[in-house]
Amino acid sequence: MDQLQNFIFDNHPIRGQIVRLENVYQKVFTQQGYPEVIQQLLGEALLSICFLTGLSKQEGRVSLQFQGSGAISLITVQCTADLHVRGLVCYNAEVKDAASLATALGQGQGQMAVLYQPDKAGLQYQSIVPIEGHSIAEALTHYFLQSEQQMTYIRMARDDQHLVGFMLQMLPDESDTKAMSWEHVGHLAETLTDEEMLACDNETLLTRLYHQEHVRVFDAKSVSFGCAGGKTRFENAILSLGQQEAHKLLDEHDSIEVTCDFCQKEFNFDRVDVEALFRGGQPNTEQAQ
Repeated sequence: MDQLQNFIFDNHPIRGQIVRLENVYQKVFTQQGYPEVIQQLLGEALLSICFLTGLSKQEGRVSLQFQGSGAISLITVQCTADLHVRGLVCYNAEVKDAASLATALGQGQGQMAVLYQPDKAGLQYQSIVPIEGHSIAEALTHYFLQSEQQMTYIRMARDDQHLVGFMLQMLPDESDTKAMSWEHVGHLAETLTDEEMLACDNETLLTRLYHQEHVRVFDAKSVSFGCAGGKTRFENAILSLGQQEAHKLLDEHDSIEVTCDFCQKEFNFDRVDVEALFRGGQPNTEQAQ
């Protein structure tokens, strides 16, 4: 089952999340046919966007991007407030099986960007930082520390069928014992093995780690694959081209064919479709994102 579950310690200023992805994992990788190293990096990115969305206090869409000039030019994942997730990677044939994030994006040249887009009126928030570390888990840990001043521990595991992410994060606290709490809770988390993360359910996992602690576990939230690549989005793109440019494409190809990069769904617009679009009006800005 694909889910995100939050928990919090009653006796330590620390919160946490566990994310499990199975159907989303299979959906994304089956459609794209990514090689192993791409699956590893995109898997970490999918878990990371769930963490970010689970921590967000506003209703809206969260986007996470890793950009570089190496064998991989872009890793992008997005998640809505109701936990509909999608992602893709743009890469060339030079990706090495053992490539780390830093190497794949171009050593020392990559950037990480986090974008919050509210559903209702409000300002977008974007943070761009240099990538630090050799994995997405390390990069996200540095992001939380540098951009939000929050100590964070992230652990991820993967097999052929599942992705599992475990996160701890220090809450704002002025007590003299917070460092001891972080060391204690984090030390126990480091005893986790990949096999335990993949085989145990959340309750069993937390009981094994923290059976002497008071941990409040909240109801799990369902995560699913969701793509905004519907027909309306591409209709808006054609309208944005303008009628003259759209007619030029139709003269060259008889129809306008587009494929969604995220879900690989194909759409075909012939001359009748395009004429009907331009008779109907302007782009739908609310759905064109």
